Amino acid sequence: MPQDPADNKSQWVRQSAEMSIYVFGQVGAPGRYKITEDMNFLDILSAADGPTGNADINNIRINHRNGSEVRVSKLDLAVYFETGDDELLPVIEAGDTIYLPEKDRNWLAESKETTIRVLGAVNKPGRYRFNDSMTILDLLAEAGGTTAEGFVQRISIVNKSCCESQARTFDLLAFSQSGDFSKLPVIRPGDTVFVPEIEISNRKKFSTGLDQVFKIISISALLGFL
Repeated sequence: MPQDPADNKSQWVRQSAEMSIYVFGQVGAPGRYKITEDMNFLDILSAADGPTGNADINNIRINHRNGSEVRVSKLDLAVYFETGDDELLPVIEAGDTIYLPEKDRNWLAESKETTIRVLGAVNKPGRYRFNDSMTILDLLAEAGGTTAEGFVQRISIVNKSCCESQARTFDLLAFSQSGDFSKLPVIRPGDTVFVPEIEISNRKKFSTGLDQVFKIISISALLGFL
């Protein structure tokens, strides 16, 4: 193997697996690194040249393989930088694997239990992450906003609960005129937000109106009015 100090792979074959930790994904230098008892998560991440600009630091995964069974822990590094709370950093040991996912990965890779689906007349339908500090306004903004065909007076929110699902409607136009944040619907991970199209809504009204007309004609014919 070449003795190149810029290429740490040349040292991998000489390094014991019992003293190694693995770093993959969106880091400057992914690979296998030596770990000692006085090193922590930040030391290993720094040795790997830190996260890249495309790294999703809110969803770092650590695969712990040193116990009786494999377990996976999650780290939101952005929260750590905001709070400075060292208790948020996971305890890592030799044999563990650190993975930094890509920020713009396929939304299908997101778990449906931890995301909210935004469907219908929005510019970027898909699954989106959601936390307690967000509202439906943040969610619609992240989905690129509603399209010109969106029927914003009848946005549907399907709340998924342990026992049954409940659907409600939200009038975005009325909210924009009142500014009353207490009228914003409560949404949680696992819910679905659907923005219908105006054309579909009008077509449904027209179809319902025709049905009523035909019913009136049929009843009148039966009663001998026609």
